[in-house]
Amino acid sequence: MGLFHMLLLVSLIMIQVGNIDSKCFSAIFNFGDSTSDTGEDHAAFPDHLPVPYGSTFFKKPAGRASDGRLIIDFLAEALGLHFLTPYLKPEGSFKKGVNFAAVGAAALPPNSSFPTLFPLSVFNLGVQLQQMREFKSIVEEVHKHGSKKRFPSQKVFGKSLYMLYIGQADIVSQVETLGADGVKQFFPQMVSSISHTIRELYGLGGRTFLVFGVGPAGCDPIIRVIVNQAGSYLDSAGCYFPLNDAVSEYNKLLRESLWEIRGDNPEASIIYVDTFSVKLDLFKNPTHYGLKYGAKVCCGHGGGLYNFDLHAPCGFPNATACKDPWNYVSWDGTHLTEAANRVIAREILNGSLFEPPFPLKKLCRIHGST
Repeated sequence: MGLFHMLLLVSLIMIQVGNIDSKCFSAIFNFGDSTSDTGEDHAAFPDHLPVPYGSTFFKKPAGRASDGRLIIDFLAEALGLHFLTPYLKPEGSFKKGVNFAAVGAAALPPNSSFPTLFPLSVFNLGVQLQQMREFKSIVEEVHKHGSKKRFPSQKVFGKSLYMLYIGQADIVSQVETLGADGVKQFFPQMVSSISHTIRELYGLGGRTFLVFGVGPAGCDPIIRVIVNQAGSYLDSAGCYFPLNDAVSEYNKLLRESLWEIRGDNPEASIIYVDTFSVKLDLFKNPTHYGLKYGAKVCCGHGGGLYNFDLHAPCGFPNATACKDPWNYVSWDGTHLTEAANRVIAREILNGSLFEPPFPLKKLCRIHGST
């Protein structure tokens, strides 16, 4: 890195830190897929994510694709904002923010030209952005004429944390049909969609953004099972490295786009969150984090190395959940256990995954011991 770029980086960081309210964040607005959906999909389709989903922490299905809490749950708790209410949950309180994320949501609208491994949600990122616009209009309206009990102040939009955790569904849903190289054709459009969303949210008042990269999808048990015959394309940990390499290319494009947005909006804090690295280490070295199983699925069917069956996934009659999910990285072959989500949330909160550096612990009092 040249001297000019170093000085630019330092100046951007100083500007970012200087513009954060000392009272931390009033709310969180989250956009994403099943990695951070806290009930949006469940509100629209109540039969989705049945028992044993939610069994560890909530003791019942809670609209989350895990046995318990998600990364966003741990982050919200740590910031003193508790669990986010899904946009489609009419009885919830939106005082501390809104979660627009939905299971199967993609950065791009579904493309019927390509068969997908699983159905993609109608609540893609463009729809979620429109929901955010609607929410802001509702807040403005209720402060003029209605009850303010369930809604935040109109000033909340400039004092909130905006999180975008999306892109995995775009890639994983089409890798079986198109292959690791084939999915790359969508990367520029995906990055453009996310960049556009950030700029639009900035126009709505957003100033602080956490933008999550896509994780090492080639290590997900569902992908390992699909490419089980491609032995020469598996790394030492059994991950399908062509897909992980493709995801790394995508993340690089995303990071480059974020630098462009920072240059156009130097007063905003736009932070890339490198969850790829910590997830990869979780899959390869689970014992380093107090877990036991990196490749084996907790809730699945079939036993063996992965305990995953495409025809009997978690929630289906033949699938069963393990009795010790706290020892597993993968909950259902696609999503992580609460234990793994806790590890990643801890790494985020200590600041080790941020690019550029972002002093979250200095700006906010972290609650609890995530």
